[in-house]
Amino acid sequence: MRNGRRIILDTNIWVSYIIGRKLDEITKLILDHNLIVFSCNELEEELEEVLSRDKFTKVLHFKPDFYLNFIRNLTTIISISTNFQECPDKKDNFLFDLAIQSQSDFLVTGDKLLLDLKVDNLKVVSFKQFRELYN
Repeated sequence: MRNGRRIILDTNIWVSYIIGRKLDEITKLILDHNLIVFSCNELEEELEEVLSRDKFTKVLHFKPDFYLNFIRNLTTIISISTNFQECPDKKDNFLFDLAIQSQSDFLVTGDKLLLDLKVDNLKVVSFKQFRELYN
């Protein structure tokens, strides 16, 4: 595996870039800064479920599978075991399992509840905070 910062992008970050038609921007950031972005089946399932909602399918140029394949090409997919139980919204525990098990440096999210969580060496940051590191 290549060297670089290890990160997790929450579903809400991916959806924002997909809906905003800015996948080229996130791709450029990942490639220019040699970021290693991790994903897992749970994140892909959540992303597929969100992108399949009527309010999103109306604005997407392509079917959800197109975006999932695009993201698979940018990420390293790992299998995780479920251990983390600290999230206010239990359905988000998998993000921390993914971050911990991939030994990621950052979990990038737009979820304010997650931004308040402290987990060992993991920095939970907004996308704005994360972008400021690379400007």
